[in-house]
Amino acid sequence: MFLELFHGRTDPDQQMDDWGSSGPIFEIDSVQFTYGWHIKLYTEHNESMEELVVNNKELVHYDGVFYGDLCIFTGELAEDQRARLQKFDKAKSTQKGK
Repeated sequence: MFLELFHGRTDPDQQMDDWGSSGPIFEIDSVQFTYGWHIKLYTEHNESMEELVVNNKELVHYDGVFYGDLCIFTGELAEDQRARLQKFDKAKSTQKGK
């Protein structure tokens, strides 16, 4: 299973006229949403947990970009998606832009 971030922008206050940038894709085993504000990603058969946080502008911040959309899906990755597949880095997931 995969989680993909997209509809990204570097300024959380930016008014979007288009879809914005495509973000990273993470391979996960499961995902948990807590009150819609914390997204917990479980990997390696639920033995490790990483967390994405939704800020007060309803955006997920990861690696300097704020994302307005995410998609959880299964199946094969397209070539452009494989290029965006990466291991989750906790240091890149912060609560900036509150």
